[in-house]
Amino acid sequence: MWELWLILSITLALLGILYKKLILVYIASSSLITMLLSIILHNITLQVLIFTLLAISISLIMNHSFFFRPSSKKTFFLHTNQFIGQTAVVVKAIGETPLENGLVKLDGETWPAVSVYGEFIPKGASVKIHSIKGIRLFVSVDSPKNKNAS
Repeated sequence: MWELWLILSITLALLGILYKKLILVYIASSSLITMLLSIILHNITLQVLIFTLLAISISLIMNHSFFFRPSSKKTFFLHTNQFIGQTAVVVKAIGETPLENGLVKLDGETWPAVSVYGEFIPKGASVKIHSIKGIRLFVSVDSPKNKNAS
């Protein structure tokens, strides 16, 4: 019976490496431990039970985020309308390439941004937020006449 556990272990390990899924590698290690125990324990029901318990235990222990979720980022709820009409500062030029977002800083947070009119907006420029789609801000250059109008 140990041969089946070895085949399962190798298969899961290869699949885990191939598809970059650590959970499969964790389960493969459980299968390997069960293979060693199957030399002593000949009861298949007990082997499957040990395998299952090991797979769950190792997966939970190795996936430390199950126990705690460290985060250096602030969590906040986004009310999209709160930013429309506000001004932000460009920290990465907007419109350098059509497929790449620029970045703006607003209330201490950095956001991906795109020009509403497809114009190039250099780093350091002040921009006005027109709309938000997902987490992307749609902005335009904040000209002096915009400041006087608000």
